[in-house]
Amino acid sequence: NIYSEQAKYEEALECYRRALDIQLRVFGPNHPDVAGSYNNIGSILANQGNHQEALEYYEAAIFIRLKIFGDTHPDSAASYNNIGNVHSDLGNYEEALKNYAEAIDIQLKYLGLDHPSLAISYNNIGSAFFYQGDFEEALRSYKKALEIQTKLYGKNHPDVAITYSNMADVYAKFGNYQDAIQYYERALAIQQKVFDPTHHAIGVTYKKLGIVKSQMN
Repeated sequence: NIYSEQAKYEEALECYRRALDIQLRVFGPNHPDVAGSYNNIGSILANQGNHQEALEYYEAAIFIRLKIFGDTHPDSAASYNNIGNVHSDLGNYEEALKNYAEAIDIQLKYLGLDHPSLAISYNNIGSAFFYQGDFEEALRSYKKALEIQTKLYGKNHPDVAITYSNMADVYAKFGNYQDAIQYYERALAIQQKVFDPTHHAIGVTYKKLGIVKSQMN
């Protein structure tokens, strides 16, 4: 994962492919570690923008996970989320929503109501609704994510900032600029506490604030 964090995608991909080759020879095709490597390769490909190829690897991972664990395991939920993310990136929002719904169903049953993975799923499903233009449903999902995150982390966590910003995006679409500014400023306050002043997220939030304030004039 160090390679991934440094954005050395090609090097990371080569390592994951070597791991997969060994795992297939040692364990055979239906093993959790093999599924994990398919998932890792899919993540790198998705980060590179190779969405179709990423989807193939994510689908290989979930095929194994469903075969081993069924639809009762957090790893299966993670795979559904990953597949949903690729479909969302491709603009296939209905397909994304189906996969996110599968992930949430597993997470609610087996992780409980206040798990960070569930908050991620609610944010994902909110974003799919947002890009579909269903802003009411997007806001509803973002609020569910926020409720979980503030319970788990309090109000000064980067994930909370992301959700505040997502909610602000919705309020801006509604033309509710005062609320949009309020939530962007909440996001910004957290980001300024937890990030270096030159962090990309701070710049993005300032830009969004500027756009909304210009629309009020």
